[in-house]
Amino acid sequence: MKKRLCYIAVLASIIGYASLSQAATYTMDFDAAVERTSATGIFTIDAFPAIDAASLDFVIRGKTTYTNSRGYSWYYDPNIDLSIAGSQVLDNYHLSGDFTVLHLDLTAAALSYMVANQSADFQILAQDGFWWSDLSPWGGYTKAPFYLDEVSLQVTPSAVPVPGAILLLGSGLAGLAGARRIRRP
Repeated sequence: MKKRLCYIAVLASIIGYASLSQAATYTMDFDAAVERTSATGIFTIDAFPAIDAASLDFVIRGKTTYTNSRGYSWYYDPNIDLSIAGSQVLDNYHLSGDFTVLHLDLTAAALSYMVANQSADFQILAQDGFWWSDLSPWGGYTKAPFYLDEVSLQVTPSAVPVPGAILLLGSGLAGLAGARRIRRP
């Protein structure tokens, strides 16, 4: 009886381990000091049979001030558009002057795209934002630049199905246990 319980425990642990899924994180670093009007990137991901959830985190900030050599300053109110897997997810999104994390959970369409292409891509474009200056009381609109520090992709794959070999191994162990019990007097 004790051996049978031992076999069952071993089989249960093998099946439990086989169905665990490991989350994966992919990171892309950018130079946070570089002023940008656009940024793109492609994450090449592992081949997952299915993905339960995924999210992208952008560490980004807007440009707030530019001062020339004469000491005159221009102030910017930056906006961006953001597309993931070819679909626009943010339109004219206002950035603050401090680095912040934009956390975006991916849609079912983006998850399907990731499984089919084993990749995820993004594109950020600066949009017209209002600027003003201490030189004059008026301002205007221009593509206000932004700064990008890091983009990370977190993927939670679906549970891996238990392969048939594990079930065969379990039934073989159970058969051995039963055969050994029958031989005993």
